[in-house]
Amino acid sequence: MQQSEARFVIFNAVTHQDTCTSNDNCVEKKTFSVNKLYQHVFKVAFKIYIKDIKEFIKNAVQKELEPLSWSRDFVAKRSARECRVLLKTWMGARYPLGYEAHKIAQLIAVLAPWQCNDPTEPRNHEDMAPLALHAPPGGGWSRSQFVDTIVKGASKRRAPPFIQHGMFKHTISEAMELVGDLIRTQRQLWAHDPDEAREVMKAIIVKTIQELKINHVPWVAVGDGTRGRGRPSTQITHTVWLPLGEAEPKRLAMMSCVLLDAGCAQEAKLLESCEQIALCDAQTSWSATRQHLTNYYKVLHKQCLLSEWTYKNASIQAKDTLSKEVYMWLPEAYDSINKPLHALTMVISLVFLGMLPMCFPLLDFSTEGVTSMPRLTDMVANMPWALREKKGATIAPPFITMVTTFIITVMDPKSPFHKCKDPACKKTFVSKHTSKGINVMNVLLRFHLARPLTSKISKGSQLYQDVAPISDDEIQLKWERMKRHFIKGKEYGSFDAIVELAGEHTAHHLLKEQWVNTGGPVHMIARHDPIAICDQELNDMYVNNNELIITPQDPRGSVVPVIRRR
Repeated sequence: MQQSEARFVIFNAVTHQDTCTSNDNCVEKKTFSVNKLYQHVFKVAFKIYIKDIKEFIKNAVQKELEPLSWSRDFVAKRSARECRVLLKTWMGARYPLGYEAHKIAQLIAVLAPWQCNDPTEPRNHEDMAPLALHAPPGGGWSRSQFVDTIVKGASKRRAPPFIQHGMFKHTISEAMELVGDLIRTQRQLWAHDPDEAREVMKAIIVKTIQELKINHVPWVAVGDGTRGRGRPSTQITHTVWLPLGEAEPKRLAMMSCVLLDAGCAQEAKLLESCEQIALCDAQTSWSATRQHLTNYYKVLHKQCLLSEWTYKNASIQAKDTLSKEVYMWLPEAYDSINKPLHALTMVISLVFLGMLPMCFPLLDFSTEGVTSMPRLTDMVANMPWALREKKGATIAPPFITMVTTFIITVMDPKSPFHKCKDPACKKTFVSKHTSKGINVMNVLLRFHLARPLTSKISKGSQLYQDVAPISDDEIQLKWERMKRHFIKGKEYGSFDAIVELAGEHTAHHLLKEQWVNTGGPVHMIARHDPIAICDQELNDMYVNNNELIITPQDPRGSVVPVIRRR
């Protein structure tokens, strides 16, 4: 019965490897690579081992506490109650067999309570049980030594560290059989001989034990587990704990690293090849967090939204019917190849992603006294980004989803937003995005997708009354210039493109966060500083006060002075 149950547990771990339960009991999706899959299988097995140990300790301690519970000594009864509370707390820990100070203190307090040896006698401070966990004779073991014992003992009827009536022995046997077959099947990918399967398996188990923080385990009371006549030396006890912190033999440690690294290297090459194949397909989704703006030139041909854009990231309320319609419409309408607005929008979304959590406009931004519209345009374009304590301000997918949708919806005359005749629905849609810093001023004006018509732009601005979007021809020209930077400069063109789109302040921040790259140092040169201009051999060129001078290093090592205008 136990063997069948163990086989089902391991089979379920492999067939449903993409589903796991997090600490807050939320089910989330995970995909495992080859090495991670093997490790996941052994994690499932060793979590059952931890469960066996917790159940074993619970039964042993409750058996010891039972006389105290019936004692007439109030202090003894209170001590038993405190031990039960500590036991429950220890059993609920994420890593109960680890050496975290609080967890091991709880375990010691449960197994070696502060009491005299005879609970029926009055307490004596000189007759207290020692607060320690006893180790077996000979001291601790290394993790690889412990794993050897598990691998060799899995075929035996009963031997340490397997606990009587526990599930671990059956589960680890099934796990080793399954992983061994998988390793031998995948040996061409892993570049392993069949004889190395067991060594690879041991190395993975050691790594699993480290990740689960199994630092000590209950052990036998006498000897190292060898059987003696009339003495149950294979019987695990809760009073002796085997530490697993001894140093690994140098040869074994190096061999484990080589075996695992060989598999990881082959696996990394395979994943890289798969990623390159996916990048070449214009209809395959791609991830902004993996590519950044530095590698945006590799995805210019993509015609689909990125993988971070999902409907659920919008968190739409039931009464917000316009938002539902808009977020259902966008995936079908999106076309970054034939619609320059959509292509520009995607770059702006990546800028927001790189700026997180500094993605909000200034609260005290004022346009009072400003009557010149060109000056107002320049003020908004160079307005610093601000940080606000907003829920979800550090989560990338919702920002990408909402920024992309807001820009295209507001700017595209064919969107459901412009077809809607209900002002209340439009107001709800705008308010939803404004709360995240996604508004006309912080998006359309900052990125030069619109021009101010009045000074009323910070609060309550109305599209087409206070702000006018730029024309389709201007959008196309703007995208062509940015696209030229990406194509010509490749990874080094991303900085120039953002300077063109959002100005130097944003470009510098993204450069610092390694979201963009440039081919050389960036210098600020004032136009009234002839010495600096002469040093850069640009004295015959007109340079604005906020001009950026970039001297990229070409592959031959020559320094070429270049002006990058905003």
